Amino acid sequence: IISLTPLKGVAVPLLSYGGSSMWAICIGIGYVLMISKKVKL
Repeated sequence: IISLTPLKGVAVPLLSYGGSSMWAICIGIGYVLMISKKVKL
């Protein structure tokens, strides 16, 4: 069931609105990339 209300406050990556969620996603992606470079998967 898809509601028409905005996903504000919901931690859905790349879908939720708001600057804080965007920063959290970018920081999370940055950490994953940094760790994967160090581990050399």
